Amino acid sequence: MRTVAYDAVPGSQYANQLVEMTKGKDAYTLDLLAQADYTTGNTTHAVETETKALALLPPNSVSDLKKRLEANLAMFSARPERKQAK
Repeated sequence: MRTVAYDAVPGSQYANQLVEMTKGKDAYTLDLLAQADYTTGNTTHAVETETKALALLPPNSVSDLKKRLEANLAMFSARPERKQAK
């Protein structure tokens, strides 16, 4: 298995740009931003963003995306906030 280096701060900035471009109406880009926020320690924003992503899905939908978003939300909610990387 290969390890990939990832700098979360620029990743979060790019994810924010994507969310702005899609006007916050795309669950995939919101999920990307939530994951970047979680990685940088901003769990409160990660939870808020993942909740918004879930709200964009049709009511009573059953999909792999919904399952992934729910799993991510549970993971984000389980970790306390920590100081953000600079």
